[in-house]
Amino acid sequence: MAKLLRYSRLFYNQLRPLHSNNLSVPIINLEKEKRAFQAVLPEFIDDVITRPKIKQLPEVASWMKQLLEYTLTGGKLGRGLMASTGYKMFEDPDHFSVKTQHSARLLGWCVEMLHTSLIVFDDVLDGGTVRHGKPSWHVRRSISNYAFTDAMLIHHAMMDVLELYFGKTPFYNNMSSYFQEATYRAIIAEHMDLCSGYNKDTDNIEIFTMSHLHDIATYKSAYYSFKLPIFAVLLLVKNGQNLATAGLHEFCMELGILMQAQDDYLDAYGNETVTGKNCRDIQEGKCTWFSVTALQRCNSAQLSVFKEYYGSDDLEHVQRIKQLYDELNLRHVYEQYELKMYEDLLRRIDEVPHEGGRTLLTGILNSCYKRMANLFVRRTLSYNQFRTLHKTAVNHNVPVPITFNSYKNQQKFREVQSEMLTTLMTSPNFENQIDDVKIWMARLLDYTLEGGRRGKSLSVPFAYEMMEDPKYYTPENHHRARILGWVLEFIQAYLLTVDDILDTSLTRRGKECWYRLSDVGRGAVNDCGVLLTCAVEVLDIYFGKEPIFPDLVKLTSGTVLHTGIGQYLDCASDYTKEKNNLDKFTMELFDTIAHQKTGIYSFKFPVLLALTLVKDGKNKYSEEANKIAWDLGRLWQFQNDYIDLYVDDKTTGKIGTDIREGKLTWFAVTALQRCTEEQRSIFKENYGSDNPEHIERIKQLFDELEMEKVYKEYESSVYEDLVRRIRALPTKGETRFYSEILEACCKQMTLHKTAVNHNVPVPITFNSYKNQQKFREVQSEMLSALMTSPKFENQIEDVKRWMTKLLDYTLEGGKRSRGLAVSFAYEMMEDPKYFTEDNLHRARILGSVVEIVQAYLLTVDDIVDASQTRRGKECWYLHSDVGLGAVNDCGVLLTCAVEVMDLYFGKEPFFPDLIKITNGTLLQTSVGQYLDCSSGYNKKKNNLDKFTMELFDTIAYQKTGIYSFKFPMLLALTLVKDGKNRYSEEANKIAWGLGRLLQFQNDYKDVFVDDIKTGKIGTDIQEGKLTWFAVTALQRCTDEQRSIFKENYGSDNPEHVKRIKQLFDELEMEKVYKEYERSVYEDLVRRIRALPTKGEIQFYLEVLEASCRHLY
Repeated sequence: MAKLLRYSRLFYNQLRPLHSNNLSVPIINLEKEKRAFQAVLPEFIDDVITRPKIKQLPEVASWMKQLLEYTLTGGKLGRGLMASTGYKMFEDPDHFSVKTQHSARLLGWCVEMLHTSLIVFDDVLDGGTVRHGKPSWHVRRSISNYAFTDAMLIHHAMMDVLELYFGKTPFYNNMSSYFQEATYRAIIAEHMDLCSGYNKDTDNIEIFTMSHLHDIATYKSAYYSFKLPIFAVLLLVKNGQNLATAGLHEFCMELGILMQAQDDYLDAYGNETVTGKNCRDIQEGKCTWFSVTALQRCNSAQLSVFKEYYGSDDLEHVQRIKQLYDELNLRHVYEQYELKMYEDLLRRIDEVPHEGGRTLLTGILNSCYKRMANLFVRRTLSYNQFRTLHKTAVNHNVPVPITFNSYKNQQKFREVQSEMLTTLMTSPNFENQIDDVKIWMARLLDYTLEGGRRGKSLSVPFAYEMMEDPKYYTPENHHRARILGWVLEFIQAYLLTVDDILDTSLTRRGKECWYRLSDVGRGAVNDCGVLLTCAVEVLDIYFGKEPIFPDLVKLTSGTVLHTGIGQYLDCASDYTKEKNNLDKFTMELFDTIAHQKTGIYSFKFPVLLALTLVKDGKNKYSEEANKIAWDLGRLWQFQNDYIDLYVDDKTTGKIGTDIREGKLTWFAVTALQRCTEEQRSIFKENYGSDNPEHIERIKQLFDELEMEKVYKEYESSVYEDLVRRIRALPTKGETRFYSEILEACCKQMTLHKTAVNHNVPVPITFNSYKNQQKFREVQSEMLSALMTSPKFENQIEDVKRWMTKLLDYTLEGGKRSRGLAVSFAYEMMEDPKYFTEDNLHRARILGSVVEIVQAYLLTVDDIVDASQTRRGKECWYLHSDVGLGAVNDCGVLLTCAVEVMDLYFGKEPFFPDLIKITNGTLLQTSVGQYLDCSSGYNKKKNNLDKFTMELFDTIAYQKTGIYSFKFPMLLALTLVKDGKNRYSEEANKIAWGLGRLLQFQNDYKDVFVDDIKTGKIGTDIQEGKLTWFAVTALQRCTDEQRSIFKENYGSDNPEHVKRIKQLFDELEMEKVYKEYERSVYEDLVRRIRALPTKGEIQFYLEVLEASCRHLY
């Protein structure tokens, strides 16, 4: 192992002799060699396109140049570098020549050109759309099968240029033979690969053998990837043919087999975004290491699964094959196989008689592992980490894919619903009711049963599948399990309706609660009883004559009783100042409520229902399963507590009421465990009140206590503990069932992984309640100083009142994040030894200036856009006593900003800088505003040609990025020692990126988010704005959809606005937006973390996170 560890640390940039201290072997600097190799490419391409056969046809030469520049770049260049570095490693120093080294680099490009011809060919055959992280050639050029011609053209041009370089050498024939052999075998391998593809129709599973796989691997990978570059470069080495041994040939073949197995692994478990290649081996029915090994290890039932699903494009079938791989523990088996291959190859390297050759081959072997490391964890790993190389994000968060609530299962479940409801409404107890009762019943059931995720009810048939012994499984029982799932849906509809009445909830599943409908009201209490009766009626209809019927009734009755008790405890423990019952806020009571109210009916009840259909099911519910159900209930409950507090009701479909109702939640209990006496008093004073200011104060208290961070750490620990215990369950069925249920619970938390939150890497502290308080104090001081300054003090009373009203109205209601960012930037950017509280106070003054500037800009924006509301209230210019006078008021606000700077900094040496920064910001923002207005679309202007992403980026930076992100930082740096030199070009680019992010987030809110939440009524569609959604939609839409856009965009007709929103839905714009937002976010995180100082990193990370959570 010591030797293995030693070898594993040797990569190309660290190569050194292995078995002696002889320093005569040259040490290769891989990065330097790669640069030298790439520097030869322009010469190489020029040589290719100036060969007579190509040069005589200019259009072909032009096409070839374009083709090679696209296809030869972007890859790892490993094969070419093998030849380029191989000459230096194999050649005796006494015979080394610069000229031959140059020839070796040109040879390397010939190898790369062959590789390019093969992958162009391969991508067309396999339908691959991505190669080297960019669109495959045939996709990019929209030439489809014409790419075959290009592949052939590349190959023939390669052979032509090979002759140019080596045609007059004595070894040319051997060189040519190596290339011809590699080409021939690769083409044969492609044929073998295609012919061995499996599907149900071909039923050719017998050819899925390891021997056949090795033939494909050696032909497809070993010859042209390893043998060709190594054996060809040995022709350039003096006496190199003596090194081209059978042992070296075998090494190349085994390395090809290893590389192919790695490719199979990446296809099965890799991320296409990371690998840069489409993953379709399962869909194409490929003969891979995983499929062959699976067939060697599976039992007859698993063989049937393989034959049924392998080679299918159906995503659920693909998922099922991956589940089969997991059941067979193939990842672990693969790791052991890869480790053994590594050890065998190291032994072969020891047998190579040439020291430089051993060094080169060790580097090549390790590059295979470095390749995997780069793809999965983006760093080089040593030998003792190789085993964990493949435990990627695919497996860290989701131990098994979630299949029980798949579209297919949802469909089957809905089919049963239709049958069940028809049966119920035609049963004796309902059939003879008058029509009014039937109409009311149908409406009640439609309203209360629709809209949920049905996770709990779908878990009943899933539990039956997982818990039943395959030899006793029947489709009839599976169908009956779905009926029982619908019984659970009735129970849930009953419980949720009760819960809404008790909690005086407003919405449920994205619509108004049943009891709040004008013609329902308190009658909903009676309707709850009807829902419960329906559940029992369904049980009687389908199972009344079964021996399990009494058990089903007992289970249902017991579950409703337990949940009712939990509901009682939930209500009885509510806090109000009058009750003063905080002594009840204990984790023990929370756990009890969570189990009784949530855990039993959500996790225990579905399993117990399913077990009534399972042979000997009464004996299959263990104490450990009960404990897991208990903890799943706790997890689910405190997740719901999180959602109530932190997640937008547009996402959850339910408006949070826990704080105003004084609920005993995980957050309330944990906060009380962590708070000081002073904070406890704040809690007692404000919790359980529906006063918006009290609710906001509790949320601020939670922020002060970093409750969101504490929650996430706790949730993670509970999750990990549950994973450990679930994996220790005695049967695969139980493990699979509870693993999927756990993952489904955690998947509900992806509700927050939207624009609301992006996995906050650092807590957001700059806008904390404490900082907000200090900022408000400084703002109050600043306004008092402003109103008593010479320019305002002597004004008549009407002017003073007007000024006060203007400032109060336009400054209040915002998040103040831009203003707070100034003092935060000062704290982060100043060297601690130069930091002063006086300068921090002055930074807050400058923050107030930013707030005044923003008030000016928003007032201008509202007038220009004819907006209706801002910050949850009517726009300033819409006031009856303001009107167009607001244009003048904008000038007043601007004057106020300059006046404040003059009052506090007029005698400072940096005052001119403050003026320049402010004026520059306003000028650029005004330019952005102009561009925003002038680019607006309507049918008369017909200016869709302006709707480009380049113009959007310019507007976003000018209008939003500069004043939101650059301006606060530049102001703060005037207070920082040597601050003028601290604003880098990279910081400016980050401000640009943040501006784009904030702008297209604003575009999202304008279209998709309720104005109650944003405080602003969306007008972008009506105004024909050049937004990210408009530009991206135009990039994605068909000609017909483009006509719809042109006809309806930029109109205030409600029908036209509605049609544009429908078009956005058709184009899946919300999904596209979220994916794009995520990529922009991740890019910004990467660039921010590369900044030179911790202060800059902290500042921009917090600002980024605040932007993503709409707190900026």
